[in-house]
Amino acid sequence: MTYNLNKHHRRSLRLKGYDYSKPGAYFITIVSQERACLFGDVVDGEMQLNGAGRMVYAEWESLPDRFPGIMLDAFVVMPNHIHGIIVIVGDPVGVGLVPAQNTRPTTNRATTRVAPTVGDVVGVFKSGTTVLYTHGVKQCGWPPFPGRL
Repeated sequence: MTYNLNKHHRRSLRLKGYDYSKPGAYFITIVSQERACLFGDVVDGEMQLNGAGRMVYAEWESLPDRFPGIMLDAFVVMPNHIHGIIVIVGDPVGVGLVPAQNTRPTTNRATTRVAPTVGDVVGVFKSGTTVLYTHGVKQCGWPPFPGRL
């Protein structure tokens, strides 16, 4: 498919100049490519996750392991999208605990930076789910997706 600026552009919903690493709660919606229903089905008004949906849920739940400065609030996986709330709490959990013999703050969790941005967190989530979904296509017969997940 050829890129067409008039057809394929997206207007950013982000506030121009806003620091998205500031502490606060951020509501996130991420939709699958072409709104493909890849994560399960709604049955009798209740979401039934398939293997891909369970993988997406687990990846979301693992985000604080990668980013100690966040907490997760409400989250739901739907057939073709997710909704979730990421709370940036400021100082990462565990940072600032200084053993007596050490003068530097320590943490036992890896992170991309002390104050992640919402974009950092969403980028890691999208990248991780895409890689794992691709493995699921090859190993579990999940439906392939066009381009990006």
